[in-house]
Amino acid sequence: MNWNRILGAVACMAWLLSPGPVGAQSSAAPSARPTAQVTQYTHPVRKFIIAVPPGEKVVPRGKRQDVSIQSRRGYVVSIQTDDRNRSIDLNNMIGKLESQEMGKGKRWSRKIGERFINVGGLPAYDAIYEGSNIRTRTVIVRGAITDFVIMFVAAPRTFPSLSNIFDWVVENFHPAPPELAGVPKVSPKAMSPQKPKAAMKVPVMAQANPSALKHYGGPLEGYSLKYPGTWLASNPSPFTVYFSGPKGAETYYTLIGVRALRPQAKGPDDAVRKVLTSIKSEIKGAAKNLQSLGEVPYRFKGKGFTLLGREIILSYHLHNQEYKKWSLVVPSGVGDTVLAWSFTAPAYLFDKHLPLARKVKDSWYIHAPRK
Repeated sequence: MNWNRILGAVACMAWLLSPGPVGAQSSAAPSARPTAQVTQYTHPVRKFIIAVPPGEKVVPRGKRQDVSIQSRRGYVVSIQTDDRNRSIDLNNMIGKLESQEMGKGKRWSRKIGERFINVGGLPAYDAIYEGSNIRTRTVIVRGAITDFVIMFVAAPRTFPSLSNIFDWVVENFHPAPPELAGVPKVSPKAMSPQKPKAAMKVPVMAQANPSALKHYGGPLEGYSLKYPGTWLASNPSPFTVYFSGPKGAETYYTLIGVRALRPQAKGPDDAVRKVLTSIKSEIKGAAKNLQSLGEVPYRFKGKGFTLLGREIILSYHLHNQEYKKWSLVVPSGVGDTVLAWSFTAPAYLFDKHLPLARKVKDSWYIHAPRK
């Protein structure tokens, strides 16, 4: 199995799922499994069959006709295949994957759950990995002829609310009959993934001092700020950073972010206007009922300089959940590059955690060069 090819494809998916103005900020209850009329897809080479979630489309990729489903709801499902590697067992396949892709400076920082399951009558390994603002569920299935790697990729905040869709896809995965040759017969109940006797192993997060503050950025980034000591920072791209609370806390469902953007513009004012338009367009493309709750000029006062931008508060509905987003869009002082600071949360948490967001905003300093 070519892990570089598989994980390279996952890397290409990551930009789709990074929590920009919308993306990964849902805390809605888990979605119901698809109930509308569904379609089936038969792989032209390996002849396995999958059920396609309603409204989604299968896109075959490459010479192997690898399966890709990229949803506007904020997830990607991929199915990669290769001839069965008879020189390595399932456990060694897992070890090889993790040695290449998990650890400091690698694609995944940790594994947060694992179990052995049955998929379509075949033995399989099911694990969840977390990286820089991306969560990946990887199911490795061993057929008599084919090794299958089924992946589900979503941002951490939408992962719980979308994972039922992936469960449904896996339960409706049917390998070609020759793949079952030599596999002991199992009961119909065991033909779909079974719940393990024990829940997935999830490590306990170390407790940090909630009163401590962490520092991020500096002149090289063009800005700096302070954020709560229990919060986690992630960089889904070189010009984007997001901060959110630890798992188990309400602030886990809130998000503070800073992005550096450089639109095609005729000066700083035009750049600010275009970034604001882009933020609204991105939300409108993925959510419903977008409304502006107010937009006013924003003035950032630095040491010996002033930057003029815009401040806006938006509300919208995503996956049956209302959200609010407070954004500050300011010229960086360097060409037409614009800095966009934002605080996003479900509406019922927005006002409660707004004072904390204001403290982070007040610590935000733009290192614009003096003119």
